[in-house]
Formats: sequence, structure tokens, C-alpha cells
Amino acid sequence: SLLRVAHQRNVTQIVIGKPQHTRWQRLFQGGSPVDQVIRESGDIDVYVVTGDATTREQRRRPTFSPTTIHSQYQHYVLALALVMLVTVFDLHLFNTFSWVTYQAVGLTELLVVLLIAAYLGRGPALLAALVSAISLNFLFIDPRFTFTIDHFEDVILFVLYFAIAILTGNLTARLRVQERQARYSNERTSALYTLAHESATAVNMDDVLKTAITQISRAFDAESAILLAKDGQLDRQPHLCSTLALSDKEYSVARWVYEHGKTAGRFTDTLSQAAAQYHPLNTPTRIVGVIGIRTQQDERLTFDQETLLETFMSQIALVIEREILDETAEQSAMLRESERLYTALLNSISHELRTPIATIKGASSSLLDPVTGVNEGARTALIQDIQSSTDRLNRLVENLLDMSRLESGRLQLKREWCDLGDLIGVAVQQVSYCASTHMIQLQLTPNLPLVQLDFVLMEQVIINLLDNACNYTPPGTVINIAAKAHDQQVEIAVSDNGPGIPQDLIERVFEKFYRLPGTASGGTGLGLSISRGLVEAHGGTLSAENIPAGGARFTLRLPLYGAPPPVEEAQL
Repeated sequence: SLLRVAHQRNVTQIVIGKPQHTRWQRLFQGGSPVDQVIRESGDIDVYVVTGDATTREQRRRPTFSPTTIHSQYQHYVLALALVMLVTVFDLHLFNTFSWVTYQAVGLTELLVVLLIAAYLGRGPALLAALVSAISLNFLFIDPRFTFTIDHFEDVILFVLYFAIAILTGNLTARLRVQERQARYSNERTSALYTLAHESATAVNMDDVLKTAITQISRAFDAESAILLAKDGQLDRQPHLCSTLALSDKEYSVARWVYEHGKTAGRFTDTLSQAAAQYHPLNTPTRIVGVIGIRTQQDERLTFDQETLLETFMSQIALVIEREILDETAEQSAMLRESERLYTALLNSISHELRTPIATIKGASSSLLDPVTGVNEGARTALIQDIQSSTDRLNRLVENLLDMSRLESGRLQLKREWCDLGDLIGVAVQQVSYCASTHMIQLQLTPNLPLVQLDFVLMEQVIINLLDNACNYTPPGTVINIAAKAHDQQVEIAVSDNGPGIPQDLIERVFEKFYRLPGTASGGTGLGLSISRGLVEAHGGTLSAENIPAGGARFTLRLPLYGAPPPVEEAQL
């Protein structure tokens, strides 16, 4: 496998560690990989170096750890005991029953060798093959209790038995090792897939980090903590989902790792007195944080585990950077939208303010003229112009205040039981300027129920609808206001017989600062957007549609919250 990867990647040099096992150990383990690499390397240079001494102490493996392929001395003792036990049993049968031949004994001994190879490893299987072959010759093959063999076919049987036992035992052990490696690879792939899948489906940074902590704890049987980078500094507190608490000393190690971009802490050559090992979360552009890991075992992770951990950290770092970039993109989009709204608002307000202010200034200047002062009719007209312009400015300021409260979520309703007839009547009086150019008709169903709502805000909604109808329909057209109650809700419809709304733009008229193309200048495009927001704050709906006979209709629906409390009569 090593040479195959080297040829695929066009490798020219391989550095490999010198084996530290004895010749007999290498014999029992199937030879040295170094010799095989050198023999089959071809034009690839192979450098053999001396490695660190390995300990004989056994480690406690975390969840995802390749099963060891080296047998311990206990396995050899167990293999020898099994062979002796089966041999004693076969000897008893051989001496008791005449039909039990040494050929049958050899098959049972061979079965034991296969089982030992499958469950104890290659070395114990080779020992079992050697001991069973000797016991077969000494105890069962004539002449018995000697190491000599008289018949040539028995010599062939003995040699073949020994060879078959060694070959089949070695093959069985190799298959067992491959099965263990395949199971480990499957567990590793499953862990990586789970981390990648859950990280990809996470909707925010908290879910991403929670998934990372969970998978690391499960894969390495470890406590872990993640510290994120913010504004070029490492956060002092780990993320809330972390399972590893950090003291000031541990945090200083994590900060060193962040500043230098190198691993430090437990089982390393840097700040090795730390309780945990800290790794930088590197991405191609920056370090997005530091992860601290404290395993339950007292020894460092194996090479395969460290490789898996590096893969985990690379995946986690990339996902964290993805979330950071998404947040940055959202902030940029909000900034662009704010700039666009600011520009539209500035343009609209500057135009809306200019006209009434110019009217007020001109009317007030005319009132100061002595000639105009003696003309009662001119004075009245100028005062009406000032009043109309003032009302226009007042509506503009109220729309801006309502929009700011809606956008900030600080709009508070002052609900009270209101009569719809009074509400509509007050709103019509506020748009008297519209009644001078349009005919306003009322169609109110008798005995309308009282509705619990904010009178001032709902009055503003109806004023905005009437003002919209006046501005976008020709003079002389009819504006109709109808109100009725049905299905536990009240319905107020403001309709006109003007040109209507293009079908594909019906929903767009409720957007902020949007005005239909081709309409006359004036207006901020906030009236309908504010009206829908106020109605939805009451739990209702506001929709628009075209009338088949011509014109547009805006329908306001509000829910009924039961009947008002009875009025108590005053006691005399």
C-alpha cells in the first residue's frame, strides 16, 4: 500500500523507521516491512532512520482506535494451554477408541491452530502449529513416544501438517487483521461522515460547535473545549457547549497556540505541563480558534488517532470559517440594504419636505404683505395652504415614526373597544382635502360589533388607504368605504374606480419606498407598507386586488376577540 501510494504521487524518496524487533519477532510477524519496501521500491530512494523507543505498556484505546495486531505474551500462554488441552483430550480418545486414528487427531489439532490464528494472532498460531506438530509426532505417530518416524508416508503427513498449519494459520491471522482494519476504517469513515453531515446541516455557529464537541468526545473519549477568535483576539471563555473547563494557566497555553499557530500542551514538547493538548484551528486564510482536548488515557494518541483528529480539526475549522463568512455576508447585505433604504429615504423625504415647506414659506411671506393682509379671501386661502402643508408634514413625520417602531419591534398597542363607524368617520374628516376632489361613499353594515384595537394607529391605517386612493386616481372618481362583520372578523374595504394596479405589482405596492412606475412625483412609498405592518400587529391582514369593473380594492380584516364587557350603570 505504501509503495502504491508512492507511485501514484510520483514520490522519489521514502523515509522509514528502523524496526526494533528481533529477528525471531519479525519471523513470527511475517517479516519486516522495511525489507519489503526496500526490495520492491524500484527507482525510489529509501532512507532508514532510527526511531524512538516504544513502550511495552498497553494503552487503553478510545472508541475509534485500530485494534492492535501484535499479540501479547498472555496470548502465547493461552495458545499453548489450548493446544495442550486438546492434545490431552485427543490422547484420551486415541487410547480409548480404536477407530480414532492419528489422521483424525491431526485434523482436530489443525482446527485449533485456525481458531488460535483467528482470535489470538499470527504469533500464537505459529507457536500452536509447532507444538501441535511435535505432539502429533511424539504421541500419536508410530513409533509412539519417540521423535522418529518409520513410514515415509507418515513423514510426508507430518511435514505437510506442519506446513499447512503454518500457512493456514498465517492466512487466517492475516484475514483477521484485515477484518479489524476494515472495521476500524468503517468506524473512522462513519465518524467523519457524521461530523461532516451534521456540520453541514447546522443552522448556526452554536449547532456547529455542539456537533464538533459531541463527535470529538465520542471518537476519542475525551473532554474538549473550543475557543473562538474575535477581532484578532482569542475569547477568554470557551464556548458554552465545551466539556473542558479552563483555568488561567490553561488559557495562557491556548493563547500561545493561537498566537504561534502551533500545537502545545500535554504530550508535546511545548508547555507539556498543561492538563490538555491544544491545537490551532487553521484555515487557508487564518486561525479561527483553538481546540483543547484532554483524553482519559495517560498516553498520547496513536498515529492513526492523531491523523483522524487532524482531519476532524480541519473539518471543524472550515465549517467555523463558513459560518463566519456567512455572518459577514449577512452583515454586508444588511449594510447594503441600509444604505439603499437610507438613500431612498433621503431622496423621498427631501422631496416631500421641500414642497410643503416651500408652500408654507410662500404663504407666510404673502400674509406679511400689506396688500394681501386687507384681502380676506386671499388671507383665508393662504391660511388653508399653510394648514394643508402642515398636515402633510405631520403625516410624513408620523409615517417615519411608525416605520421606525415597526422595524425596531418596539410598537406597543393600546387596545380599547372601538366603534368602526366612529373610526371611519374620524379618518374621513382627516382627509378633507381628498373630499374636495373625489366623492367618498360609505357603506357600513348596521349594528357593527365593537372591535378591540388601537384607535390612533388604526385611524392612521385608514387615512393612509384613503390618501393612497386620492393620489393614484384621477379627480372626480369615487372612493368607496365598506365595512361588515362575518366569520368572527370584521372587514373594511377601501375601493376606487381608477386605473387599478398591474397584476404583477400587486404585492410590491406593500414594499417600503416602492411607488408604481409612471405615477406622479410625491410621496415616500411608506404608507401602504406601514399600514400592513400596523394591521398585522393587530393580528389582521391587509391585501390588495383589482376590481373586474375597474379600479383597485384594499381589504383590511381584523379578528374579533369576543364581546366587550357589559357597561355598569352608575348608582345614584
